[in-house]
Amino acid sequence: MSTFHKDLETGNEFESRLCVMIQKRYPTATRIPSEFSDYDIYIAETNKKIECKYDKKAKETGNIFIELKSNDNQSGILKSKADYYYIDTGLKLYCIPLIKLFECVIFENIKPTKHLVNQGTYEMEMTGCIIPVDIFQKYCIQIQPTLMKLN
Repeated sequence: MSTFHKDLETGNEFESRLCVMIQKRYPTATRIPSEFSDYDIYIAETNKKIECKYDKKAKETGNIFIELKSNDNQSGILKSKADYYYIDTGLKLYCIPLIKLFECVIFENIKPTKHLVNQGTYEMEMTGCIIPVDIFQKYCIQIQPTLMKLN
């Protein structure tokens, strides 16, 4: 299985685990099919939308990557319609409102950088912000243990 497909599988597993966790408080929380890219989970009780991200490299680097563009097309937080981002690093799960994510990037003067990402059969150029976890967590409204204890 390619790295891309493994990452996709891990992302789907994270979305499922997060949805189950949210359903304990909001039973109508529902995963949205991946073809619908504006957000990953919808909570009818609160009319809130959730974006899920699993950042496997954050555990090694101590940084969280926030996507802005993919192959020069707006993506990530520039395109998101989510109210909240849940980002799991394999160590902790962070919840941050989208507006606070923008504040973090702006107030901390985090400059975007470009990166080539190997997707198995092709490479794509990603533009994003690399935010140290210790700075990022100051903007989060909730931090808890990871949902993704993987071998």
